[in-house]
Amino acid sequence: MATIVFVHGAWCDGSVWTKVLMPLAHEGHKVHTAQMPMETFAGDVASVMRLLDHVEGPVLLVGHSYGGAVVTAAGTHAKVKALAYVAGLVPKAGEVIGSIIGMFPAEERLTLAPDENDLLWMTADFGVKALGQDLHRGMMNLMAAVQTPIHVGIFPETLSEPAWATKPSAYLVTTDDRILAPKTQHALAKRMGARVEEVGASHMVVLSQAEAVTDFVRRSVVGMAS
Repeated sequence: MATIVFVHGAWCDGSVWTKVLMPLAHEGHKVHTAQMPMETFAGDVASVMRLLDHVEGPVLLVGHSYGGAVVTAAGTHAKVKALAYVAGLVPKAGEVIGSIIGMFPAEERLTLAPDENDLLWMTADFGVKALGQDLHRGMMNLMAAVQTPIHVGIFPETLSEPAWATKPSAYLVTTDDRILAPKTQHALAKRMGARVEEVGASHMVVLSQAEAVTDFVRRSVVGMAS
Protein backbone atom coordinates (compact mmCIF):
# COMPACT_ATOMS: atom_id res chain seq x y z
CA MET A 1 0.00 0.00 0.00
CA ALA A 2 1.18 3.53 -0.76
CA THR A 3 1.98 6.30 1.67
CA ILE A 4 -0.35 9.24 1.01
CA VAL A 5 0.49 12.71 2.31
CA PHE A 6 -2.30 15.30 2.27
CA VAL A 7 -1.68 19.06 2.16
CA HIS A 8 -4.54 21.39 3.12
CA GLY A 9 -5.55 24.72 1.66
CA ALA A 10 -5.98 28.22 3.08
CA TRP A 11 -7.95 28.69 6.32
CA CYS A 12 -7.85 24.94 7.00
CA ASP A 13 -5.63 22.48 8.82
CA GLY A 14 -4.96 18.81 8.31
CA SER A 15 -8.28 17.77 9.82
CA VAL A 16 -10.11 18.96 6.71
CA TRP A 17 -9.02 15.67 5.09
CA THR A 18 -10.55 13.44 7.80
CA LYS A 19 -13.39 12.02 5.68
CA VAL A 20 -10.94 11.23 2.90
CA LEU A 21 -8.08 9.70 4.83
CA MET A 22 -10.15 7.48 7.16
CA PRO A 23 -11.32 4.97 4.50
CA LEU A 24 -7.86 4.95 2.93
CA ALA A 25 -6.25 4.20 6.28
CA HIS A 26 -8.80 1.44 6.86
CA GLU A 27 -7.76 -0.11 3.54
CA GLY A 28 -4.15 -0.23 4.71
CA HIS A 29 -2.60 2.89 3.22
CA LYS A 30 -0.21 4.90 5.37
CA VAL A 31 -1.80 8.36 5.57
CA HIS A 32 -0.37 11.61 6.90
CA THR A 33 -1.58 15.20 6.86
CA ALA A 34 0.53 18.34 6.86
CA GLN A 35 -0.07 21.08 9.42
CA MET A 36 1.12 24.31 7.81
CA PRO A 37 1.47 27.65 9.62
CA MET A 38 0.64 29.60 6.42
CA GLU A 39 2.86 32.50 7.46
CA THR A 40 5.29 32.20 4.51
CA PHE A 41 5.32 30.03 1.42
CA ALA A 42 8.88 28.87 2.14
CA GLY A 43 7.85 27.93 5.67
CA ASP A 44 4.90 25.89 4.43
CA VAL A 45 7.06 24.06 1.89
CA ALA A 46 9.66 23.38 4.57
CA SER A 47 7.01 21.95 6.92
CA VAL A 48 5.86 19.51 4.23
CA MET A 49 9.46 18.60 3.40
CA ARG A 50 10.07 17.72 7.05
CA LEU A 51 7.00 15.50 7.02
CA LEU A 52 8.24 13.80 3.86
CA ASP A 53 11.60 13.20 5.54
CA HIS A 54 9.71 11.42 8.33
CA VAL A 55 7.34 9.16 6.38
CA GLU A 56 8.04 5.97 4.46
CA GLY A 57 8.08 6.10 0.68
CA PRO A 58 7.00 5.88 -2.03
CA VAL A 59 4.62 8.82 -1.56
CA LEU A 60 1.58 10.15 -3.37
CA LEU A 61 1.47 13.85 -2.46
CA VAL A 62 -2.04 15.36 -2.54
CA GLY A 63 -2.77 19.09 -2.40
CA HIS A 64 -6.04 21.02 -2.18
CA SER A 65 -6.40 24.67 -3.19
CA TYR A 66 -3.37 26.68 -1.93
CA GLY A 67 -1.92 23.33 -0.88
CA GLY A 68 -1.49 22.63 -4.58
CA ALA A 69 1.20 25.30 -4.81
CA VAL A 70 2.96 23.82 -1.78
CA VAL A 71 2.77 20.34 -3.31
CA THR A 72 4.25 21.70 -6.53
CA ALA A 73 7.34 22.85 -4.63
CA ALA A 74 7.63 20.10 -2.00
CA GLY A 75 6.97 17.38 -4.56
CA THR A 76 10.59 17.54 -5.68
CA HIS A 77 11.38 15.45 -2.58
CA ALA A 78 12.93 12.11 -3.57
CA LYS A 79 10.23 10.04 -1.81
CA VAL A 80 7.43 11.62 -3.85
CA LYS A 81 6.58 9.51 -6.88
CA ALA A 82 3.38 11.23 -8.03
CA LEU A 83 1.21 14.30 -7.39
CA ALA A 84 -2.55 14.66 -7.09
CA TYR A 85 -4.31 18.02 -7.10
CA VAL A 86 -7.81 18.69 -5.80
CA ALA A 87 -8.98 22.05 -7.17
CA GLY A 88 -5.37 23.06 -6.64
CA LEU A 89 -3.30 26.09 -7.51
CA VAL A 90 -0.49 24.76 -9.70
CA PRO A 91 2.18 27.32 -10.55
CA LYS A 92 4.80 26.98 -13.23
CA ALA A 93 8.36 28.22 -12.70
CA GLY A 94 8.38 31.95 -11.89
CA GLU A 95 4.59 32.31 -11.84
CA VAL A 96 3.07 34.36 -9.02
CA ILE A 97 0.91 32.04 -6.93
CA GLY A 98 -1.89 34.55 -6.39
CA SER A 99 -2.17 35.32 -10.11
CA ILE A 100 -3.47 31.81 -10.81
CA ILE A 101 -6.79 32.61 -9.12
CA GLY A 102 -7.52 35.21 -11.80
CA MET A 103 -6.29 33.22 -14.81
CA PHE A 104 -9.92 33.04 -15.99
CA PRO A 105 -12.89 34.87 -14.44
CA ALA A 106 -14.70 33.04 -11.66
CA GLU A 107 -18.18 33.67 -10.26
CA GLU A 108 -16.73 35.14 -7.06
CA ARG A 109 -13.59 37.11 -6.21
CA LEU A 110 -11.27 36.96 -3.24
CA THR A 111 -12.69 40.03 -1.50
CA LEU A 112 -11.22 39.49 1.98
CA ALA A 113 -9.00 42.32 3.24
CA PRO A 114 -5.89 41.73 5.39
CA ASP A 115 -5.93 42.83 9.02
CA GLU A 116 -3.25 44.90 10.79
CA ASN A 117 -1.01 41.83 10.87
CA ASP A 118 -1.39 41.21 7.11
CA LEU A 119 -3.47 38.12 7.75
CA LEU A 120 -6.50 37.12 5.70
CA TRP A 121 -9.33 35.74 7.83
CA MET A 122 -12.20 33.86 6.21
CA THR A 123 -15.70 34.93 7.15
CA ALA A 124 -18.56 32.46 7.19
CA ASP A 125 -20.45 34.66 4.72
CA PHE A 126 -17.55 34.53 2.26
CA GLY A 127 -17.27 30.81 2.81
CA VAL A 128 -20.91 30.18 1.99
CA LYS A 129 -20.85 32.45 -1.06
CA ALA A 130 -17.52 31.56 -2.63
CA LEU A 131 -16.02 28.41 -1.15
CA GLY A 132 -18.67 25.95 -0.03
CA GLN A 133 -22.10 26.75 -1.40
CA ASP A 134 -22.92 23.03 -1.31
CA LEU A 135 -22.18 22.76 2.43
CA HIS A 136 -24.50 23.40 5.34
CA ARG A 137 -24.13 26.92 6.76
CA GLY A 138 -23.18 25.38 10.08
CA MET A 139 -20.09 23.79 8.50
CA MET A 140 -18.92 27.15 7.22
CA ASN A 141 -19.52 28.67 10.66
CA LEU A 142 -17.34 25.92 12.11
CA MET A 143 -14.61 26.44 9.50
CA ALA A 144 -14.54 30.15 10.28
CA ALA A 145 -14.35 29.41 14.01
CA VAL A 146 -11.39 27.02 13.83
CA GLN A 147 -9.54 28.52 10.85
CA THR A 148 -5.85 29.22 10.47
CA PRO A 149 -5.51 32.59 8.71
CA ILE A 150 -3.15 32.91 5.77
CA HIS A 151 -0.56 35.68 5.43
CA VAL A 152 -1.19 37.93 2.45
CA GLY A 153 2.53 37.89 1.62
CA ILE A 154 2.23 34.32 0.40
CA PHE A 155 0.27 35.23 -2.72
CA PRO A 156 3.08 37.19 -4.52
CA GLU A 157 5.52 34.26 -4.02
CA THR A 158 6.97 32.15 -6.84
CA LEU A 159 8.88 28.89 -7.15
CA SER A 160 11.69 27.84 -9.44
CA GLU A 161 11.27 24.07 -9.81
CA PRO A 162 7.75 22.66 -10.24
CA ALA A 163 7.62 18.97 -9.34
CA TRP A 164 5.04 18.23 -12.02
CA ALA A 165 7.66 18.89 -14.70
CA THR A 166 9.33 15.58 -13.82
CA LYS A 167 6.67 13.54 -11.99
CA PRO A 168 3.24 12.21 -13.05
CA SER A 169 0.21 14.10 -11.86
CA ALA A 170 -3.57 13.93 -11.67
CA TYR A 171 -6.08 16.75 -11.25
CA LEU A 172 -9.65 16.70 -9.87
CA VAL A 173 -11.61 19.59 -11.38
CA THR A 174 -14.51 20.96 -9.33
CA THR A 175 -17.04 22.00 -11.95
CA ASP A 176 -19.23 24.06 -9.57
CA ASP A 177 -16.25 25.99 -8.16
CA ARG A 178 -17.05 29.68 -7.65
CA ILE A 179 -13.57 30.92 -6.63
CA LEU A 180 -11.18 28.95 -8.87
CA ALA A 181 -12.86 28.81 -12.27
CA PRO A 182 -13.21 25.32 -13.77
CA LYS A 183 -11.69 26.76 -16.95
CA THR A 184 -8.62 27.73 -14.94
CA GLN A 185 -8.42 24.27 -13.41
CA HIS A 186 -8.58 22.60 -16.81
CA ALA A 187 -5.88 24.94 -18.13
CA LEU A 188 -3.60 24.11 -15.20
CA ALA A 189 -4.12 20.39 -15.69
CA LYS A 190 -3.52 20.61 -19.44
CA ARG A 191 -0.23 22.47 -19.21
CA MET A 192 1.26 19.88 -16.84
CA GLY A 193 -0.16 16.91 -18.77
CA ALA A 194 -2.17 15.64 -15.82
CA ARG A 195 -4.75 12.89 -15.80
CA VAL A 196 -8.06 14.75 -15.32
CA GLU A 197 -11.23 13.86 -13.47
CA GLU A 198 -14.28 16.04 -12.76
CA VAL A 199 -16.78 16.27 -9.92
CA GLY A 200 -19.81 18.54 -9.56
CA ALA A 201 -18.79 20.26 -6.34
CA SER A 202 -17.72 23.51 -4.76
CA HIS A 203 -14.14 24.48 -3.97
CA MET A 204 -14.49 22.76 -0.58
CA VAL A 205 -15.00 19.41 -2.28
CA VAL A 206 -12.93 17.66 0.40
CA LEU A 207 -15.88 18.26 2.74
CA SER A 208 -18.88 18.25 0.41
CA GLN A 209 -17.87 15.31 -1.83
CA ALA A 210 -15.36 13.40 0.29
CA GLU A 211 -16.20 10.05 -1.32
CA ALA A 212 -15.44 11.40 -4.79
CA VAL A 213 -12.11 12.78 -3.55
CA THR A 214 -11.29 9.45 -1.93
CA ASP A 215 -12.01 7.60 -5.18
CA PHE A 216 -9.82 10.08 -7.07
CA VAL A 217 -6.96 9.47 -4.64
CA ARG A 218 -7.39 5.69 -4.96
CA ARG A 219 -7.11 5.92 -8.72
CA SER A 220 -4.08 8.19 -8.38
CA VAL A 221 -2.39 5.56 -6.21
CA VAL A 222 -3.08 2.96 -8.89
CA GLY A 223 -1.65 5.31 -11.51
CA MET A 224 1.47 5.84 -9.40
CA ALA A 225 2.08 2.09 -9.26
CA SER A 226 1.54 1.43 -12.96
